[in-house]
Amino acid sequence: MGGEDHLKSWLEDNCPNLWSLLNEQARKVLPQGLREYLSPPSALYLDQIREKFPEFDQEYLDQIAESRAAQGKENLVLADQPIKELIASCGSKTVGDTYRRDLSGVGSEKQLAELLCEITLCVAISKLSTPPPHLRPPSGKGTYCDVSFQLAGSTVYGEAKRYEDTWFSDLDPKRPDKRSLVKASPGTKPQGSTRPRAMDLVSKLRDVPRQFPQKTVNLIFIFHSSIGDSHRYLQQALFGDGAFFDDPANVNLTDDGLFATEEWRAISGCCLSRVLPDSALVCPVIWGNPRAFVPLPAAVRAALDCLKS
Repeated sequence: MGGEDHLKSWLEDNCPNLWSLLNEQARKVLPQGLREYLSPPSALYLDQIREKFPEFDQEYLDQIAESRAAQGKENLVLADQPIKELIASCGSKTVGDTYRRDLSGVGSEKQLAELLCEITLCVAISKLSTPPPHLRPPSGKGTYCDVSFQLAGSTVYGEAKRYEDTWFSDLDPKRPDKRSLVKASPGTKPQGSTRPRAMDLVSKLRDVPRQFPQKTVNLIFIFHSSIGDSHRYLQQALFGDGAFFDDPANVNLTDDGLFATEEWRAISGCCLSRVLPDSALVCPVIWGNPRAFVPLPAAVRAALDCLKS
């Protein structure tokens, strides 16, 4: 219990804006996601490292555990500033009504990271949009997207998605040593390699069009953490296997890309997104959907160029 009290005191002192969004119950007992984020990794995780790297002694494993916990605290201190900025832009009641329930019940590190990416996106948009952005507008389909905003004369809807590529860090000894770049031929199964990352992204992204209102300008902001080349994985998912090595400014769409599907004609474009160490948002690559029902206006794309670096 002493550890829990310490974490609560630390969070209240160092992340006052995040703390202000937690409900009374979450302040009494921190939700699992916040505890995981602020605590050393589990004994199971350390056992997996020990099994994978038997040359690591206990002292080094202890250093890994301490470093992970310290990094979580550092990340939350940095994330507190965007929350403060969003409250200043949209008002404490609006931000509280939008995020209090999710933050107070966040169940894992992964869910917490997803929420922080969404907040980072909304803060970046608030600096471009007049009036302030609308948080979590309804789609009219029983769902909602993360934000809508005015930009370059258009109403734009945005959705943040965060995916972590864990293949490189997978400690499972059964993990294949190789990963394919392209899909296997029909009826065949690659031996000794896992499927391409683009296939995983296609599976995760397939139903995203349901989150946007129909006939709107919209963008998906994809936060993809990977040691590999994120923009190539994502470009391959959007445009098809053959697009892996294409220049993003001159990429060709084939039938196996998400943009080629009828459902994805509802999507105007997609941005590869990244959070910098100072919590700023950058979008180094922006793709327009060549088959979109409502294409990404040139003026909106130009206005987003400020996020490229």
